[in-house]
Amino acid sequence: MFARTALILTVLCLPGAVRAEGVVRDGFDGPETRLLPAGGDARHTVELHDCTDAGVHSAPRCEQLRISGGGGTAVYYSYPIQPARVISELTASVWVRSDRPGPQIIVRIVFPRSKHPRTGEPLTTLVRGSSYNDVGSWQMLRIEGLPAALANQTRVLRSQFGPQVDPREAYIDLVLLNVYGGPGTTNLWVDDLEITGGVSPGSVSASNVAFASQATDPVSSSSPPASVMPEVELRGRLSVGGEPFFPRIIEHRGESLAHLQSLGFNCVYTSAPPTPAMLNDAARLRLWLIAPPPPASELRARDGQQRGTEIGPEYDPVLAWDLGRGLSERELPAVRQRAEQVRWADPRDRPIVVSADADLDGYSRPPFSVLLDRRTVLGTSLELSQYADWLSQRGQMARAGATLWATIPTQVESDLLEQMRLLSGRALPPPSWQEAQLRAVARAALSARARGLFFTSQTRLDAPDPATQARAAMLGLLNLELQLIDRWPSAGNFSMSADTSNRPTAGAVMETELSRLLLPIYAPGGGQFVLGTQAAPRTSYVVAGVPEGNRAFELTLTGLHPIRGTRVTGGTRVVLDDQSRDSMVVFTQDPHVTKKLKEGVEATRGPALQLIGALAAAEKARIDSTVARLGQFGRDVRVVPEARATVEQDLQKFAAQQRTSPDKAYRWARHALELLRQIERVYWEQAQGGLAEPLSATFDTLPAHYEFINRIAAAPRSGNRLPQGECENLTAMLSAGWRHYLHEQHGVRTGVELTPGAAHTGAAGLLLHAVAADEKRKPGVIETPPVWITTAGIAVESGDLVQIDAWVRIDAPITGSVDGLVILDTVTGAPLALRLTATKGWQQVTMYRAATRSGTMAVTFAMGGLGMAAIDDVSMQIVERSAAQQARR
Repeated sequence: MFARTALILTVLCLPGAVRAEGVVRDGFDGPETRLLPAGGDARHTVELHDCTDAGVHSAPRCEQLRISGGGGTAVYYSYPIQPARVISELTASVWVRSDRPGPQIIVRIVFPRSKHPRTGEPLTTLVRGSSYNDVGSWQMLRIEGLPAALANQTRVLRSQFGPQVDPREAYIDLVLLNVYGGPGTTNLWVDDLEITGGVSPGSVSASNVAFASQATDPVSSSSPPASVMPEVELRGRLSVGGEPFFPRIIEHRGESLAHLQSLGFNCVYTSAPPTPAMLNDAARLRLWLIAPPPPASELRARDGQQRGTEIGPEYDPVLAWDLGRGLSERELPAVRQRAEQVRWADPRDRPIVVSADADLDGYSRPPFSVLLDRRTVLGTSLELSQYADWLSQRGQMARAGATLWATIPTQVESDLLEQMRLLSGRALPPPSWQEAQLRAVARAALSARARGLFFTSQTRLDAPDPATQARAAMLGLLNLELQLIDRWPSAGNFSMSADTSNRPTAGAVMETELSRLLLPIYAPGGGQFVLGTQAAPRTSYVVAGVPEGNRAFELTLTGLHPIRGTRVTGGTRVVLDDQSRDSMVVFTQDPHVTKKLKEGVEATRGPALQLIGALAAAEKARIDSTVARLGQFGRDVRVVPEARATVEQDLQKFAAQQRTSPDKAYRWARHALELLRQIERVYWEQAQGGLAEPLSATFDTLPAHYEFINRIAAAPRSGNRLPQGECENLTAMLSAGWRHYLHEQHGVRTGVELTPGAAHTGAAGLLLHAVAADEKRKPGVIETPPVWITTAGIAVESGDLVQIDAWVRIDAPITGSVDGLVILDTVTGAPLALRLTATKGWQQVTMYRAATRSGTMAVTFAMGGLGMAAIDDVSMQIVERSAAQQARR
């Protein structure tokens, strides 16, 4: 082992550093400063850099800096060390105190076996550790797990410089601090740097790589200059440099582009025009950006007047221009004019992306190129099983052949989080989605002919907290899968779904000329909240159209294995058991296809094992913590102790076999994650979770849900404050403030009326209907709700807890839209809407909502498709704040 042969690690000519075998400690005791300026992208002035004996972490001194700056994200200081080989035992740490959050520890890794093609110097990369957040106190910043980071960065460098990048004998030679706390003045104290587990790489000489100094920027020291990016073309399918391209897009939240690339993303979305520094970074990394175009005032006009310029080569890293979200038919002329101007000024004729809520046909015609659908499914009342249907309907409403990109949420949306906070009366740890949920949504989007995936992100993906680290691992795993199969969604066609033996599991099929890909999708009711696991021990799939002679292969991130395919009526039958239920299946007889897949698996195996091992451990810790809190409410489930014991055994087997049998180890970790999902599911089903009471929407917030229902069980109500909620007199309802709205659509006849047939109690009830004007020409898809009604409003104060009740009857399923009857309050809006497509007789609907602002709150009932819905006995009550312990702001 490396530890047994450890050599003494020495610091280069830095007096005062304490050396031991494999260890460096420096207390920054002076009299000279040790940290060296190392560049950065922020404009800044160093107002103070000295040694001080005031407020030290350990006596007698520490180092103090005062930096004033504006713009940019980084000001680096470096601490050069004797090269130390990247091994699992190697760690670096330093103690920091600051008056602002943000400073971060970083190390530079050198690849001695790989030279930069332009400079001839060894390639280098940066790996980031924890960031400072305990303002005013001393906090240890630490970096560890360097072999896993090395593997990730190797993938990034190979994407830039080719497969010859060799990570063997890699070592660190610099410890860096990003001391920048943002615009303004940052005061920083640094003490007690320590490096442990250092092993000399032997023949490596310190002179091989230039150390950071006043004139050296470690971020760009071995990066190529901005270069021309490949040509982008969209003709039904997107291609880059003549090769099919499947965009995996992530929202930028301040992270380095290199970090996002290391997670497997090939595109970064920015809501503002990219800065020159971002464009240069993207070009250096050969990473694509999707961004708004330059302002109209800066672009050349189509009429030939010289009042602007064409878009220059500095924007070459931009893959596509984004022209906005939530667009309606009213805005179409102005947006089209802007798109035509951008296209006229853009010599590269890049695709133009829009996100529209209405008039999809208009927004999918030139000059527009791509429809980005922004709707998210996780944490909403739209079922996973309906999501692919909804995306397919959007495609039908667009121009034939239009390119569609879909959205994958990586975090709970802010509207739902705000309701959780208000209902619980306190800040809660952010709940998490499951890795399998992200995978299910991605596969559903692919089955609906999505040619790109847009991953939303509300916070940085490089933060050191456990939730962010788990989310990054989930996205890394999903991107590895998407990279492995991207030949099918980028260049293939979408085939019929496979027949399956077990519902609610579906099988999506994509095909190329020489192969077919089967993607299992598990989508139980409520899976958009908590997914669970298929109960059946095995599931069979029958795939139509598989050519005679094709073999079937099970495909995972760690292996490609032949499995039995049987010719049956209707196609070829394959079976996946409980150890492979999430695996993909490839059908082919082309050795070139299997060769490429095997090469892909070789590249993904190592990173996949590291990511899934870390994720399984993190998910177990998260779920164990929540299960313990649920036990305090007497919420114990009989099967959970046995499942948790099996998870422990699975993770032990994973650890034991990770090096010797990676494919088996991967399956054990995956099985552990399946069991953990099942634990979450049984608790969620016990709570009858959903959006009626938002705290029951996720497993993580179930303890707060039980606290909430215990508080309000006996809380006094104000009585019904909604006038005319009994729905007996239409004139009185209109006078009280009830309103109905129509959105005329060709071929649809709508109406709202009071009728005895719609009465739940009393003499009448409200009937909402939208029907085809001609049954022979019945619209297949309804784009927007053709008719809706909104109740009168009631006065609410910010933080008020409102209980909304209504009785609904839908005798026949609503068609033309997966939304059915949409029920929402006018404060929280569509994100927390309930949806009903049919009921068994009268069904009571109850919703608890906290007012996010003072004003009025009403309820809207919208007919999303074609059908009839009876509505009666609508009420809105304020739950007394004193008794309910007040849903605070």
